[in-house]
Amino acid sequence: MVTSRLVAPHSSCKLTAVAATIEGLLMMIGGVGHLVAIVSVAISQNKPYDFRLVSLIATGGILAYPGMVNLALSRWIWRGREWAFGVSALCTIPLLAYLVLLLFARIPPDSTDPFAGAGDSARTTVLINGIYLAVLFSAWVPLRRRSSSSPWRMSGQ
Repeated sequence: MVTSRLVAPHSSCKLTAVAATIEGLLMMIGGVGHLVAIVSVAISQNKPYDFRLVSLIATGGILAYPGMVNLALSRWIWRGREWAFGVSALCTIPLLAYLVLLLFARIPPDSTDPFAGAGDSARTTVLINGIYLAVLFSAWVPLRRRSSSSPWRMSGQ
């Protein structure tokens, strides 16, 4: 049986929890703002409900979901729960991979479409999530070393 281990919270856990809260709030605000902006422009310009619009709407959800998860996990990260570090990484890494793919999406040079391209916001979001993951892993690795046993090892090994 795998039990959740709790070690005494280290200052790195507290710093990581603050970073998770900040990252979570920024991603939630960004995701909801993206959804509102996309839907309002689509309605005002009478854009068709097609694959492109659906993918833009999905991007808002893709931003907001890891933000909500990291915000919810911040209290457990503060307390030094190792599983919370893992869940946070599992939510943030796919977001970062998706955002990196957006950075390399081609934008037509003559496009005046407000839906074209990710631009500076994608670069900023990649930077925010990259820094958050660096903080997360820099606290998680020493936490794993400090704990006496791993939940993935069988007893007696």
